[in-house]
Amino acid sequence: MKTKENIEQIITHFEKNTAAKISKLEMKQFHFSSSKNAFWFAFGKYGVSVVVISILAFSGWLLNRMDKKKEQDIEHISYLLEKSPVQEKKLNDTIAIRLITLFPAKDLQSSLAGKNYVYSKDCNCIEIPLIFLESYSSK
Repeated sequence: MKTKENIEQIITHFEKNTAAKISKLEMKQFHFSSSKNAFWFAFGKYGVSVVVISILAFSGWLLNRMDKKKEQDIEHISYLLEKSPVQEKKLNDTIAIRLITLFPAKDLQSSLAGKNYVYSKDCNCIEIPLIFLESYSSK
């Protein structure tokens, strides 16, 4: 009989504790005086730091990608310069010069990178294409 009373006592105690816990879990409604206050409450105390960290991570990724692209361009240009025919001429007894021979092209579209040059009347200069990049435009 004592065990039956113990079991009943345990069940009663369990029901009381469960009822107390359920009453604590009831949903509370929040009312805010402005939508700005509601936004900052929902954003939380870590929301600003998460946004800042995300922006910094994206900026770092973008800069890293740009640096890799520049490195690839420099490698391509260096390869062109290494493979171009280089001539060495003496200016006088003490000074020698290395030259890359380039040939004129009608325009930049018909030129070869590292092989041709185009005279520009706009700036009274010579333009030498080193690398051609594809640009994707929406048409």
